[in-house]
Amino acid sequence: PIYEFWYVTDLSIGPLHENSLSCSQNPKFRPQIFELSHLKTLSFFNCFTSLHDPITLPGDKWEKLAASLESLEFRSNPSLIGPIPTVFGNFQKLESLVLIENGFTGSVPQSIGNLRHLKRLVLSGNKCSGQIPDSLGNLTELLILDLSRNSLFGQLPLSIGYLNSLLKL
Repeated sequence: PIYEFWYVTDLSIGPLHENSLSCSQNPKFRPQIFELSHLKTLSFFNCFTSLHDPITLPGDKWEKLAASLESLEFRSNPSLIGPIPTVFGNFQKLESLVLIENGFTGSVPQSIGNLRHLKRLVLSGNKCSGQIPDSLGNLTELLILDLSRNSLFGQLPLSIGYLNSLLKL
Protein backbone atom coordinates (compact mmCIF):
# COMPACT_ATOMS: atom_id res chain seq x y z
CA PRO A 1 0.00 0.00 0.00
CA ILE A 2 0.91 3.62 -0.45
CA TYR A 3 1.21 4.08 3.32
CA GLU A 4 4.50 2.14 3.35
CA PHE A 5 6.13 5.21 1.85
CA TRP A 6 4.86 7.58 4.51
CA TYR A 7 7.44 8.39 7.13
CA VAL A 8 5.14 10.07 9.62
CA THR A 9 6.54 10.01 13.16
CA ASP A 10 4.21 12.44 14.97
CA LEU A 11 0.47 12.75 14.45
CA SER A 12 -1.58 15.17 16.58
CA ILE A 13 -5.28 15.45 15.85
CA GLY A 14 -7.45 18.12 17.44
CA PRO A 15 -6.94 21.71 18.57
CA LEU A 16 -3.79 20.91 20.56
CA HIS A 17 -1.06 22.73 18.64
CA GLU A 18 -1.08 25.24 15.80
CA ASN A 19 0.12 22.59 13.36
CA SER A 20 -2.27 19.84 14.53
CA LEU A 21 -4.77 18.31 12.16
CA SER A 22 -8.35 19.21 12.96
CA CYS A 23 -10.90 16.59 13.97
CA SER A 24 -13.46 15.51 11.42
CA GLN A 25 -17.17 16.08 11.96
CA ASN A 26 -17.75 12.34 12.31
CA PRO A 27 -14.50 11.09 13.85
CA LYS A 28 -13.54 7.44 13.76
CA PHE A 29 -10.35 5.44 13.71
CA ARG A 30 -9.42 5.11 10.09
CA PRO A 31 -7.33 2.04 9.17
CA GLN A 32 -4.65 4.25 7.59
CA ILE A 33 -3.50 5.42 11.03
CA PHE A 34 -2.49 1.87 11.89
CA GLU A 35 -0.40 1.58 8.71
CA LEU A 36 2.01 4.35 9.78
CA SER A 37 4.80 2.00 10.81
CA HIS A 38 7.21 4.79 11.86
CA LEU A 39 4.72 6.56 14.12
CA LYS A 40 6.25 7.51 17.48
CA THR A 41 3.68 9.97 18.84
CA LEU A 42 -0.09 9.82 18.44
CA SER A 43 -2.41 12.36 20.11
CA PHE A 44 -6.15 12.94 19.94
CA PHE A 45 -7.45 16.05 21.69
CA ASN A 46 -11.12 16.94 21.96
CA CYS A 47 -12.11 14.89 18.89
CA PHE A 48 -14.58 12.34 20.25
CA THR A 49 -17.06 14.63 21.97
CA SER A 50 -20.56 13.64 20.81
CA LEU A 51 -22.19 11.71 23.65
CA HIS A 52 -24.91 10.67 21.17
CA ASP A 53 -22.34 8.79 19.09
CA PRO A 54 -19.91 7.03 21.45
CA ILE A 55 -16.95 5.13 20.06
CA THR A 56 -14.61 2.48 21.47
CA LEU A 57 -10.94 1.99 20.73
CA PRO A 58 -10.46 -0.76 18.15
CA GLY A 59 -8.48 -3.29 20.20
CA ASP A 60 -7.33 -5.46 17.30
CA LYS A 61 -5.49 -2.85 15.20
CA TRP A 62 -3.11 -1.33 17.75
CA GLU A 63 -0.67 -4.24 17.52
CA LYS A 64 0.64 -2.76 14.25
CA LEU A 65 2.00 0.24 16.20
CA ALA A 66 3.45 -1.78 19.08
CA ALA A 67 7.04 -1.68 17.80
CA SER A 68 7.25 2.06 17.10
CA LEU A 69 4.90 4.06 19.37
CA GLU A 70 6.60 5.99 22.19
CA SER A 71 3.78 8.34 23.22
CA LEU A 72 0.01 7.83 23.09
CA GLU A 73 -2.41 10.51 24.28
CA PHE A 74 -6.18 10.81 24.33
CA ARG A 75 -7.29 14.03 26.05
CA SER A 76 -10.81 15.40 26.51
CA ASN A 77 -12.68 12.82 24.46
CA PRO A 78 -15.82 12.10 26.56
CA SER A 79 -17.48 9.91 23.92
CA LEU A 80 -14.45 7.60 23.78
CA ILE A 81 -15.81 4.78 25.92
CA GLY A 82 -15.15 1.18 26.88
CA PRO A 83 -12.15 -0.51 28.42
CA ILE A 84 -8.55 0.52 27.95
CA PRO A 85 -7.26 -2.07 25.45
CA THR A 86 -4.99 -4.68 27.03
CA VAL A 87 -2.91 -4.61 23.83
CA PHE A 88 -1.46 -1.28 25.03
CA GLY A 89 0.70 -3.42 27.32
CA ASN A 90 2.52 -4.73 24.22
CA PHE A 91 3.93 -1.35 23.19
CA GLN A 92 7.62 -2.15 23.69
CA LYS A 93 8.91 1.43 23.36
CA LEU A 94 6.06 3.34 25.02
CA GLU A 95 7.33 6.04 27.39
CA SER A 96 4.14 8.05 27.85
CA LEU A 97 0.53 6.86 28.12
CA VAL A 98 -1.83 9.76 28.82
CA LEU A 99 -5.59 9.13 28.84
CA ILE A 100 -7.16 12.21 30.45
CA GLU A 101 -10.86 13.16 30.63
CA ASN A 102 -12.22 10.39 28.41
CA GLY A 103 -15.00 7.90 29.03
CA PHE A 104 -12.86 4.80 29.62
CA THR A 105 -14.44 2.22 31.91
CA GLY A 106 -13.44 -1.06 33.50
CA SER A 107 -10.26 -1.93 35.31
CA VAL A 108 -6.75 -0.69 34.60
CA PRO A 109 -5.27 -3.56 32.54
CA GLN A 110 -2.64 -5.71 34.25
CA SER A 111 -0.75 -5.64 30.93
CA ILE A 112 0.18 -1.97 31.54
CA GLY A 113 2.79 -3.40 33.92
CA ASN A 114 4.64 -4.79 30.86
CA LEU A 115 5.60 -1.28 29.69
CA ARG A 116 9.17 -1.37 31.02
CA HIS A 117 10.15 2.00 29.48
CA LEU A 118 7.07 3.91 30.65
CA LYS A 119 7.92 7.20 32.34
CA ARG A 120 4.46 8.78 32.47
CA LEU A 121 1.14 7.02 33.15
CA VAL A 122 -1.81 9.39 33.47
CA LEU A 123 -5.32 7.91 33.45
CA SER A 124 -7.11 10.72 35.32
CA GLY A 125 -10.70 11.80 34.79
CA ASN A 126 -12.07 8.58 33.34
CA LYS A 127 -14.58 6.07 34.72
CA CYS A 128 -12.12 3.30 35.50
CA SER A 129 -13.06 1.05 38.40
CA GLY A 130 -11.61 -1.82 40.38
CA GLN A 131 -8.33 -2.08 42.20
CA ILE A 132 -5.00 -0.65 41.13
CA PRO A 133 -3.09 -3.57 39.59
CA ASP A 134 0.02 -4.90 41.34
CA SER A 135 1.76 -5.04 37.97
CA LEU A 136 2.26 -1.25 38.06
CA GLY A 137 5.13 -1.99 40.43
CA ASN A 138 7.03 -3.35 37.40
CA LEU A 139 7.24 0.15 35.90
CA THR A 140 10.63 0.91 37.42
CA GLU A 141 11.33 3.88 35.10
CA LEU A 142 8.01 5.57 35.96
CA LEU A 143 8.29 9.23 36.96
CA ILE A 144 4.61 10.25 36.97
CA LEU A 145 1.63 8.13 38.03
CA ASP A 146 -1.79 9.83 38.07
CA LEU A 147 -4.90 7.70 38.48
CA SER A 148 -7.01 10.45 40.06
CA ARG A 149 -10.69 11.12 39.41
CA ASN A 150 -11.69 7.52 38.67
CA SER A 151 -13.65 5.01 40.74
CA LEU A 152 -10.68 2.93 41.80
CA PHE A 153 -10.83 1.37 45.26
CA GLY A 154 -8.78 -0.64 47.69
CA GLN A 155 -5.31 -0.08 49.04
CA LEU A 156 -2.36 1.11 47.05
CA PRO A 157 -0.44 -2.04 46.07
CA LEU A 158 2.78 -2.59 48.00
CA SER A 159 4.55 -3.02 44.65
CA ILE A 160 4.22 0.76 44.12
CA GLY A 161 6.96 1.02 46.74
CA TYR A 162 9.41 -0.38 44.17
CA LEU A 163 8.99 2.68 41.97
CA ASN A 164 12.19 4.40 43.10
CA SER A 165 12.15 6.96 40.27
CA LEU A 166 8.60 8.15 40.97
CA LEU A 167 8.35 11.94 41.29
CA LYS A 168 4.56 12.38 41.29
CA LEU A 169 1.89 10.07 42.66
